[in-house]
Amino acid sequence: MATTKKATKAPWKKPSPAKKSTAKKLSSGQKSQAKARAKKAGRPYPNLVDNMAVAKKSAKKTTKKAAKKTAKKATKKRVKKAAKKVTKRAAKKTTQKVAKKATKKSTKKAAKKSAKTSAKKTTRKSAPRSKANKA
Repeated sequence: MATTKKATKAPWKKPSPAKKSTAKKLSSGQKSQAKARAKKAGRPYPNLVDNMAVAKKSAKKTTKKAAKKTAKKATKKRVKKAAKKVTKRAAKKTTQKVAKKATKKSTKKAAKKSAKTSAKKTTRKSAPRSKANKA
């Protein structure tokens, strides 16, 4: 069985839609497209159906463009956010590394100082003994 399209009411038999916005007129390019459609169908002038088809086609294009633009913006935003996150993370890592190095240096210095002071203390204690041994 062959499938057929569902029969819809003719546009002139349908009630006019609720006024959401003012009607938009066809541009000169759209008018020429409608005329071309009419000539192809064997009519001298375009009728309502030709005008509607051309208007719908251009509406689809603008919707497609808008969707593309929105997707592009979203992608750009996502990339920007990701880059920001990466830089933030890198900055955090570098500060952590710097802090780690600083603590290592300070602990090394402290260890050296304590080693020096303990060495001095031991030499001071041992020094008088050696003098006493000599005398």
